[in-house]
Amino acid sequence: MRRKNTQKHRWYPVFDGRKQKIRGLWERNGVYAAQVRVHDWTGRVPLQGSATIPQAVEAMQELKAKIRSGKFIPRRRPKKVGQSGECSTSAPEQGSPASPIKDAVAGYKHWRDTMKVKDEKTCKTENAAFTSVLEFMADKPLSDIKSRLFTNYTSWRRERAEEAEKNLSNRTINQDIATLRQAVDWAVGDGWLEKLAEWPWQRLPDKPKDVRLLETTEVEFLRSCRLLDDASMALIAKQNSANHRAEIQQLTGQAFSDYLGLLQLTGGRATETVMKRWSHVLWDKRLLFFPGDLAKAGGGKPATDRYIPFYDKLEAHLKDMQSRRDESTDYMFPSPHGGHIESYRTQWEQAKDKLLEWHIKRGLSEERAHELVDDVGLHYFRHYFISQCVMAGMDFRVIAEMVSHRDGGLLIGKKYSHLAPGHLQEQAAKLNARSF
Repeated sequence: MRRKNTQKHRWYPVFDGRKQKIRGLWERNGVYAAQVRVHDWTGRVPLQGSATIPQAVEAMQELKAKIRSGKFIPRRRPKKVGQSGECSTSAPEQGSPASPIKDAVAGYKHWRDTMKVKDEKTCKTENAAFTSVLEFMADKPLSDIKSRLFTNYTSWRRERAEEAEKNLSNRTINQDIATLRQAVDWAVGDGWLEKLAEWPWQRLPDKPKDVRLLETTEVEFLRSCRLLDDASMALIAKQNSANHRAEIQQLTGQAFSDYLGLLQLTGGRATETVMKRWSHVLWDKRLLFFPGDLAKAGGGKPATDRYIPFYDKLEAHLKDMQSRRDESTDYMFPSPHGGHIESYRTQWEQAKDKLLEWHIKRGLSEERAHELVDDVGLHYFRHYFISQCVMAGMDFRVIAEMVSHRDGGLLIGKKYSHLAPGHLQEQAAKLNARSF
């Protein structure tokens, strides 16, 4: 069976009774911690014995008093400022072609974070690439940046991925090398070495995998497979407290089912959909609004605002969700910790496990079931929606506008036209009315 993707436990911000974030206070698995900074380091310190938020706030104030008086000494060394994309405290010394690559990376990151030329998400992406690059070539001198070094790095990355039984795309390797080039270009600009006559890397071909069309039975199974039994689901109907309604819907799987349903019926991106608000539902105009900035927040390019007109299934789904709405927040998918759910990645992996078992029970071999399921991602719902629009005979330009494509429907016409065999004939028939 496919190995499950386990998500590391995350720290969550803590909110007071007015839904305001308490600065510096975090919670994970019922344990509260204060994020503090002393001299040149920062870290989270568990607040032992704090079982409630008021107790945690009081303990955090006592901890800060100890820090001010110099009586607090941490038991372990917290993360240094300057790691993971945070601004480092000092600039690196002047380098040369003999300087190790790790120094150039450190210098680039210091410049990048000091000048704030990249957004937070881009910094995290670059730092993840730097982690892999430096693991292989941290102590190599800048003068060693040649084609052979990148070839050896590619072989090493692929061997590591194979040992870990993980997929590694050419796109990932291309991104690693492109990120390293940012640091090398910075070193050139800072006078560490002469500009390379030619960047010694030929981009690897990156042909995206074909995304198969999910069957409607698969979509419906994924939406229902994590719902609890009827007796447990009855808790939602009985729950009248707004303080617990979001938590109940998360525990029963109803929120996850609603989330997949919204992806299915709107073609929304995974992250922008999890951030949806009820104020985006324009009931009087019968429109669902998707702000363009949410597409950027989800990792995509800036998009224009778009609207999905109500149709029967979408309107019914929204009204069904509204009947269970947590009135204390504007978010459609609120987190019990405040704000919106960060992601449904863990629930999605669990649903894929169930889908795999479902296919095997239907008579497919385990190998064939893996072929169908392993690469399925939340973006498949976006392809499902577009495919349904095409098969319904909608104009490609209208579909493109609904899913924020910028090409006026060219991609949809190229990729999905086979789903509407009569579409081209219908468009061509309009020439019959012309005299030329």
